[in-house]
Amino acid sequence: MASGLRKYVEAIPGTPLPHGILNACTDVRDVDDVHELLGVEWMALGCCPVQVWRDPCLNDESPGAPVQKEFCRPSVEHAEPITVYAGSECSTMGWTYTEAREHAEASLELGEQQAVEAGFWSAKLAMTATMGVPDIVVPVREGAVNEQLRYALRSWAAHLPHGRVWLVGHRPKWAAGVGHVPTRQAGTKYQNTTVAVRAACEHPDVSERFLLCNDDFFAMHPVEEMPVFHRGPVRRVEAYYAARASGKYLRGMRETRELLESLGHPEPLSYELHVPLPVDRGGMLNVLEVGRQLDVVHKRSLYGNLAQLGGTEIRDVKILHRAPRGYGPESPFLSTMPDSFAHGHVGQFIRRAFPEPSRYETRRR
Repeated sequence: MASGLRKYVEAIPGTPLPHGILNACTDVRDVDDVHELLGVEWMALGCCPVQVWRDPCLNDESPGAPVQKEFCRPSVEHAEPITVYAGSECSTMGWTYTEAREHAEASLELGEQQAVEAGFWSAKLAMTATMGVPDIVVPVREGAVNEQLRYALRSWAAHLPHGRVWLVGHRPKWAAGVGHVPTRQAGTKYQNTTVAVRAACEHPDVSERFLLCNDDFFAMHPVEEMPVFHRGPVRRVEAYYAARASGKYLRGMRETRELLESLGHPEPLSYELHVPLPVDRGGMLNVLEVGRQLDVVHKRSLYGNLAQLGGTEIRDVKILHRAPRGYGPESPFLSTMPDSFAHGHVGQFIRRAFPEPSRYETRRR
């Protein structure tokens, strides 16, 4: 029936449980002290084990030296708040402020149960479930809207098991739910990414083992655990680039190979692929020190060889052109250039694969 012919009635009110399933296992407290919205802490109660005292005087033998009792120090625990909200979008013609406020309060009452459960799930249970899963570290250059990163995040959320995502360098305004490590980007793109990787390795909250990614890496199919891939011998990759161009990148590849040869790796492998690379924080920091004198250090290859990662050889997945070739529905990973993503067939293919926003972006662009 057309909306203009329907009769207007009042909404049927509901009486939801205050905090849903959480009431069965914990005490959820609503607070009105704004300071508690910053989090709370308390002296822990009953967390130390209660020991059994065995009286040495009850033995037949001499008790000997006095028995030492074991205690534990008092500890302070803390918790972050779960803050929920609701509202109404106002317009010049429409509800009054009082009506809009009443509607928002009713929405909050009806939706608080689901929101608190969702907040507890994402802030506590999901983080506990991902303990031991590597974080993702992504160097991001300044000043770009970066639609490639948006779709990379969607692909990782869908297909790549991970803990947190860390954007190192720049953080686009639309990015949400990610860790951010700001860096000063004053050098070349090679120097800036090295600064970013070092900053991530030195950050105490980044997982000890993480996946090093670029902002144009796309995981097109689910994986249980990220495997290690390489591109084959560095000399072969070096010859491929030497036949096509010269410049800082090729010089850095050659100097990295020569450094590895001097360190006892006569036939080093190239890990300069556009796929995630599993990295150990401490190991990468050591590698960056080893390659500090190089202007364009190929840190993936330097790390992969010094850490003796081994792995499976694949061709690079970077698509440089606009044509519909070089990849297909079976491709597990893809990477793009800005032009091939924005205007090429591969960009359309990736955008169609991940049409829905992920938890790492705001709804508004």
